[in-house]
Amino acid sequence: TILSRLYRLWAVIVLVRIVPWVATWADPALLAGMPGRGAEDGAFATSVDIEYCRLHGIPLTLGVTDLHKCFDRICRALLYLLLTIGGFPPGILRAYKAYHEGLRYRFALRQSLGEEHTRALGIPQGCPLSMVFVAFFLLPLLSLMKSLGAAALLLADYILITVEGSVCCSVFITAFDAALTFFHMIGAVIALSKSYVTSTVVAQRRELAKVRWGPQGAPILVVTHARDLGAHFCTSLQCIAPTTTKRIIESADQSGTLARRCAHPELKCQVLLAKQILKALYSGHFTHVSHFALRKLQSAFARVVGPCDTNR
Repeated sequence: TILSRLYRLWAVIVLVRIVPWVATWADPALLAGMPGRGAEDGAFATSVDIEYCRLHGIPLTLGVTDLHKCFDRICRALLYLLLTIGGFPPGILRAYKAYHEGLRYRFALRQSLGEEHTRALGIPQGCPLSMVFVAFFLLPLLSLMKSLGAAALLLADYILITVEGSVCCSVFITAFDAALTFFHMIGAVIALSKSYVTSTVVAQRRELAKVRWGPQGAPILVVTHARDLGAHFCTSLQCIAPTTTKRIIESADQSGTLARRCAHPELKCQVLLAKQILKALYSGHFTHVSHFALRKLQSAFARVVGPCDTNR
């Protein structure tokens, strides 16, 4: 959704003004809409949990689910009610409600515009306030998970639920199924192709494969490793991370192309620092890394910053 510049400026100012209100309900499990938190924090915490449980022989079961068109399916009437109960500044809420309830939408296709229409559901994903509102909207889910003995991480439309301990499988099945029921009740749609469950115990993975989840009784893929939050998680004894390896090799190939460019070495180094190093090493400090890929990356960087001969 393309919003006006004036509205976006107003929303940014409001975002700063509501920081004290956000602080009254902020939770470490919320990774979106919170200052100083993001996907990398969630990936690091999850990787540490998996490694700790594997080292100490503690069973761990986790599941990830993704909401299809999360922002487009939020019930605004319910959101307004929750914000009012939660103590959101009423004057700001009135202005926000008046703007979004009066919006008229048109689909743009090349040089043409579709017919004008309204939307009964949804908030704009491009609005600076949307991330905070989604985090607040899903706050009851955190309380539900805690009451069932599970831990959760929320990043907008991404939800990760983990349970540790000897009875983690049964507790996890109850908690994960309750989360799916919660989403069904608020009108959300689960993206099954992006959802999965796993465990550090082989027998528990077999048990998870037999379960049919949620009110619709849908099967969810059971994995031993998966790409998540830009990183790669592995709950089996194999040390594999194809997501990280692929990212490193792509960066090495792009750096090799950069080395052949006729540009000043100082400019090439700036490109390495600004893009390629950050891309290649993202999540590398908390996931398994291929030594072959690292050596290829090292050679590519050496060709960029130094002379291309055998004595470099």
